[in-house]
Amino acid sequence: MKRIHPLSVITIFLFLTVLSFTVNAQKMFPGKSLVLTAGRATHFTGDIRGLGVQTEYAVSVKKNWFWTAGLGYTIHNDKGLPVIFEYNGRTYDETKNETNAGIQVTGHWGYKLLNKPSDLFGVKIGGLLRYQSLSAATSVSILYPALTNLPYPVYVFDNSDPQVTFAAGVSGQLFYTHALSPKLGLGVLAGFQFDSNGDNISQLSLSITRFLK
Repeated sequence: MKRIHPLSVITIFLFLTVLSFTVNAQKMFPGKSLVLTAGRATHFTGDIRGLGVQTEYAVSVKKNWFWTAGLGYTIHNDKGLPVIFEYNGRTYDETKNETNAGIQVTGHWGYKLLNKPSDLFGVKIGGLLRYQSLSAATSVSILYPALTNLPYPVYVFDNSDPQVTFAAGVSGQLFYTHALSPKLGLGVLAGFQFDSNGDNISQLSLSITRFLK
């Protein structure tokens, strides 16, 4: 009986290993996917915190290049100028809460810096169109009872800045995805965006990826 040379066994083993990696890579990271991200979003210089959610459709165009189209929204709230006073022996907190919310469409070009069978790390750069509504006034003045002879403070709002805006902007993101199965991945995303309205938003989110085909 003819013996099989050890080198042949090693060669076959390496070939099967490489083939397995290739099949897994194709299986884990197919050409199309749907990604849902949700997490903490910070507006302006970090003093207004809130929530950011986005859904993206991603399509690979080359080995490491891909594009995405997405729809997302952010909502932030913060306490405005504090107004606390006493009347008839009772303390009143009349501080006005302020909310900033927006919805946006995005488009990115991305590059996979790390493209392994079950691990993916990359960068995305693109643009956005954003609709935003802001409840905060440009400035707020308070007239206290000593001035008005009323038993409560009086707000005076200045709304000289627009409270509903449309803007175009630029977005950059870093992401990492780990494939849990051929159909599902879990990861993290960090991003920053700014627009023509002067708004900037940073984001740190968890992501769930559904691999399509």
